Amino acid sequence: MQKNIASHFPSVSIEGFLFFFFFGFFLVFFSKYFGSINFKSRIMLNFKVRTYNPEKETPENSIFILSRGRNAGKPLFEPCPNCFILYCRNETEKENLYWIFYTLWKNGFFHPYLCGSVIDMLRLSELKKVIQNWIIPSFSKMEQNEKILQDIKAVYQLEQQYSKQMKQLSELRSALVQKYYHKI
Repeated sequence: MQKNIASHFPSVSIEGFLFFFFFGFFLVFFSKYFGSINFKSRIMLNFKVRTYNPEKETPENSIFILSRGRNAGKPLFEPCPNCFILYCRNETEKENLYWIFYTLWKNGFFHPYLCGSVIDMLRLSELKKVIQNWIIPSFSKMEQNEKILQDIKAVYQLEQQYSKQMKQLSELRSALVQKYYHKI
């Protein structure tokens, strides 16, 4: 009672069947392991990211990404013990990357990627995924439209101005309270 493949599919030869079987197998195999890679952005830009080591020399065109604590993902211009180093090709790339990371960090983008029960931590592998899926597309958009960078900087300057005013108001309030209570 052995059935022949040719009896079910009379127009398909054994060689054709084997070809499509193995072709389907390789398609499933490659899509499983390489399906999440965005080849367009992989070709376009490739940033080098490492864990910061204070013993190694730090290049000028690099930014640092905080890796531990609730501020993980925050970009820095100066290194700290718990950070990643992101190597940039030139000063404009460094500035663009800094502001992309800053806006994402400021809006709490990295919180879902943090792990740890006591101290939150951003893993290097998670940072690389974020760079691949979010930073590189944002970087190309920012290079195409320089107005985005200007708008981000303007909002940052407004934030700094308002925080300075809030600090001055707080000092004024404490001066008034001290003046009032010293009279009593």
